Amino acid sequence: MKKMINNIKKQWLHIWIVFAIIALSSMGAMAVYISANSTMKRVVVSTSSQGKLFSSNVLVEDGINTYIPRYFPSLTDKTQTYPVDVYLWNYSLTNPARWYSDDIDYTITFTLTDSEGTPLDAATIGSRTVIIADKYDNTLATLNGTTPILTYTKSTESLDYNASLSAENHYTMKYSGNWDLDNDTDICVKVDVQLENGGDTAKYQDLSPLGGIIGLKRSVSTESTGWQAYISEQADSKTVTDCDGYNMVVSGSGAAIITIKWDTRYLDCNKSFYDNSIYSFGTYSDSTKEVSYTAPETGSNIATLVIKADTASAVTSNRNRYDIQFYKTGTGESADWSFITNTESSLSDSVWLYINVVQ
Repeated sequence: MKKMINNIKKQWLHIWIVFAIIALSSMGAMAVYISANSTMKRVVVSTSSQGKLFSSNVLVEDGINTYIPRYFPSLTDKTQTYPVDVYLWNYSLTNPARWYSDDIDYTITFTLTDSEGTPLDAATIGSRTVIIADKYDNTLATLNGTTPILTYTKSTESLDYNASLSAENHYTMKYSGNWDLDNDTDICVKVDVQLENGGDTAKYQDLSPLGGIIGLKRSVSTESTGWQAYISEQADSKTVTDCDGYNMVVSGSGAAIITIKWDTRYLDCNKSFYDNSIYSFGTYSDSTKEVSYTAPETGSNIATLVIKADTASAVTSNRNRYDIQFYKTGTGESADWSFITNTESSLSDSVWLYINVVQ
């Protein structure tokens, strides 16, 4: 034993070097592991912030039990209907320029329920009806309490992939004119959109089903009851430097004129919004055009977008929300949110975005 201790004393330097190498190797491996996980976390956050590539103007992700009211003034002609449009898209509203790289197959079901999603019986429905129409305005089914048909399912539907453009499907629910907007708020249509993977459990793992419980409520009048326009990132208390672009949300009820102007030196607007390829704004005359875009005049950098919103108008598909994307051009960077104004005369080299709502 004494001889062994003496040998260890003689070789202590070599032994220390071996232990030091092992320790440093372990620290290096740990550093690599931590770094890899940090990078993975950043990538996941960046990708998820773009949203899932399956969206709607009304329905929400995993929202089968989410109550979503639609506001209308009462009809004087009870033979008319209260139309609620349901659009499905193969992209996220936060980035319409990027769409799903495969067909999205789904089944959509419409069911008469109360505001909590409990199915209703024929006696409760009475003489009320809801016509379900496709994008060509062909009647698919009529939900009612007379026949009765209380639910309808359309299977083998698809948003077909096209490398050149995004895809859209459109359904309209036409609530009968005898709907009482004050007392029938608990008679609704539950819309359930389920993905159909054909038995392939790995398919659509990056998507979520869409749903919502759509009920009618009375708007105070045909005038606006609260249209607003805002930047969602600003509302979420994000800093300007954290954003590569900005998502403007315009939402409300009733009638309003929303005017948006921006300096094209610093901001680009997603042209897919105003060139009639996202929301299918229709081909109305200039006097009734829902969305109008005007490019900068010669010698100017200011572009203009005007939205004639009216949730009481079937011409505008009773739309109550618009999502508009703006991107930084890289020419300049603001230190804070002071580049946004509601005073047109304030537009300058440091103020690039003007938003105005007239109700």
